[in-house]
Amino acid sequence: MKTKKENQKTDPQPAKCHPIALGSIDEMLAQNEVFISDLLFENDSLNRFVQEEEFHFNNCQFTHTELNESTLSANEYLDCRFVRCSFSASDLSRSRFFRCQFENCQLSGTLFYDCSFKDVSFSNCLMDYANFGGSSFERCRYEQCSLKEGGFSLCRQKHLQFHQCSLQECEFAQTSLSGIHLESNDINGITVSFDDLKGIYVSREQALQLVSLLDIHVCDEE
Repeated sequence: MKTKKENQKTDPQPAKCHPIALGSIDEMLAQNEVFISDLLFENDSLNRFVQEEEFHFNNCQFTHTELNESTLSANEYLDCRFVRCSFSASDLSRSRFFRCQFENCQLSGTLFYDCSFKDVSFSNCLMDYANFGGSSFERCRYEQCSLKEGGFSLCRQKHLQFHQCSLQECEFAQTSLSGIHLESNDINGITVSFDDLKGIYVSREQALQLVSLLDIHVCDEE
């Protein structure tokens, strides 16, 4: 059994997010700001937006913000919260997230290629078809999220957690699952290689599912 101190080492550190002023995405773009700090963006909408510069957000909160089908790649987010936001079908590739929280967000089909996540949590998010290919995770957690047909190929992870998530038909090609507990998750139809299963934690029923995925036939002795 893990001690409280050990759990603190592996659980994501919460975002220290305390915005002090109300912000506007339109005003931010008009002022040509690149470094944005201490702002609350609320009820903003700018779909199909294509950014021209890299943004650095520090201690910002986005609430009910819509940026669907937008290109928002290579940005940095430090101590930020995203609450009931929608980034569906957007491209957030090559972005960096440190001590960030996503709560009740719509992230279906979102591209997170080659992103860096450290101390990041996703809770109650709809993330079907989201692709995290080539990303790195350290002390990150998915809680009650739908990640159906998501992509986690060629990822690197340290203390990555899934709890009560739907991982149906997710692809984990060339991604080590060592140390990951999947007992509480739906893993029907996931794609994973034999070598990447080393060190994984699953239920007895899930173990049988994984055996069938690897084309291993279990026979009763005659």
